[in-house]
Amino acid sequence: MPLSRAEIQKGYRERKKAKEGESYLRKERTRRMKYCSLSRVVNQGKKTKKQTECRAKVHPNVELSLATFCRMRPKHILNTSMISRSCCLCTKHQNMALLLRCLKSNGIQVPLNPESFMKQTDQPNLQDKLPDDVKYSQWKRIEVTEKGKTKNVTRIVELNAEKKLFIESFQAQLKEFESHVFRVRRQYQEIKSLKDKLPKHHFIVQMDFAENYSCKSNEEIQSAYWNMTSVTLHPIVVYFMNTDMKLEHQSFVVVSDELSHSAITVHGILEKMIPKLKEIDEDVEMIHYWTDGPTSQYRNKQVFFTIANHKEIFGVQARWNYFEAGHGKGPCDGLGGTTKRMADEAVRSGRTVIQHADDFFKLAVESNLKGIKFLFVSSDECKSAANILSARNVKPLQGTFKVHAVIGKGNSIVAWNEVSCHCDQCFLGDNPNFDHGWKVQSLNNRTNNLKINTGEDDKLAEEADKVMEQPPTTNERKIDLIDGEYVAAKYDRTWYIAKILQIDDSDEVEVTFMERKKQLFQWPARENILWIPVTDVICKVTEPVYTGKSKRMLKLLPEDKEKILNLFQ
Repeated sequence: MPLSRAEIQKGYRERKKAKEGESYLRKERTRRMKYCSLSRVVNQGKKTKKQTECRAKVHPNVELSLATFCRMRPKHILNTSMISRSCCLCTKHQNMALLLRCLKSNGIQVPLNPESFMKQTDQPNLQDKLPDDVKYSQWKRIEVTEKGKTKNVTRIVELNAEKKLFIESFQAQLKEFESHVFRVRRQYQEIKSLKDKLPKHHFIVQMDFAENYSCKSNEEIQSAYWNMTSVTLHPIVVYFMNTDMKLEHQSFVVVSDELSHSAITVHGILEKMIPKLKEIDEDVEMIHYWTDGPTSQYRNKQVFFTIANHKEIFGVQARWNYFEAGHGKGPCDGLGGTTKRMADEAVRSGRTVIQHADDFFKLAVESNLKGIKFLFVSSDECKSAANILSARNVKPLQGTFKVHAVIGKGNSIVAWNEVSCHCDQCFLGDNPNFDHGWKVQSLNNRTNNLKINTGEDDKLAEEADKVMEQPPTTNERKIDLIDGEYVAAKYDRTWYIAKILQIDDSDEVEVTFMERKKQLFQWPARENILWIPVTDVICKVTEPVYTGKSKRMLKLLPEDKEKILNLFQ
């Protein structure tokens, strides 16, 4: 005789309470939601083999239709279609979570949330509870070969380590993670504090590059699908105080046919955006920029130089703040998504065809997104910005990778800090409180032709000169490097061949990397230019020579490769 619904639910509660038998609940939380494959709803109304087997195990004597089974689903059991997929997560947080899962799988009682683990006062005894050989997973960039081509991809890698080495690595990673979490929280606290006490005639400009929009048609031929044109989108959210001293915001989206997300494009965007800010408030005194920190876009010497001389270039003072890596999510992400969704809906409805950036901009201006102002920056405007930047002779900022706050002081001088600070002196004073970690540096090479009239404090300039004259405090250089030489350099736990572009007087060098193609090398279609620490330079090598009929591939001399492998190991 079939069981009633009350009997079925009673049996479910008893099994859950006693924790016996075959449980069909998965207890792992995903975004605070429990889910179960039992509750999967099949649109066609057919019983799947998996569902039938699960019901047979839990209630072997019950005959139940799929419709009744789905109708009786408890509210806290979610359909798989309701479960979100997390993406764009922080690498440091995820790698720490993977280490905690490893500890959990070896019988060590630890929370799976890395920040909850960090708050624990009593750390577990790893020495006694871990096996001699520890298996764990980490997100890493690895080199893979597909269809004869070698490329770097980010994947979860299964690793083995001796217990002692694993514990040392875990403790070092935990220490780095604690500093990472501190900067994450500090930067979010600072932007919240800044919004709470933002003075009149000050603007907060939060911005980020969105993922490029791929132009598409409602009906398109096959070759068009594989040759889509992209459009650059750069959302901007501006906060300011109105006449009633209440915080307001205005949204902008910059549309461009310039696909390089570089300092050149950023400069072109600033030239287009700042006049719009002056339309909102003619007496604007200060702009507080907030962005994430990729060195190819916002955190580089060209942007630092722009901030240092922002008053002379744009007529207004500026500060630039950077969120911690992997934690730059904000209103700009939603703004970019809304704009692309509007374009997709227009294409699907057949109202328009978007084939290039001009079509996208025209559609956006005529759309019903009245709360968003759209600006267009052409590739020609970016070329003009490139000419301006190329005329500069800028000295790199010492410790670029640590910078999270930059204040422009004029005369190519900046004050920078590892975290933002908006205390009364740092925020309202002429100079920041140097006891709070601020450092001063001049970005102006002595041969720079930029003429700037400044009334800044002479003591500040003298202090910057003293900083520049100090020898590096990091590891001494063991290799004499010259611009234009070829070197082998470490990057992301492997080595590459690179050409030196510039050398910093401190501890960094600007290089352009080659791509590895099995045993050969090739210049990439887009330049891979990075600032790296001098300590990451393995050795100097002879300039690679072209090989093959096409003369596109280059090879190293055997003695150079042998030297690299010996030193790298």
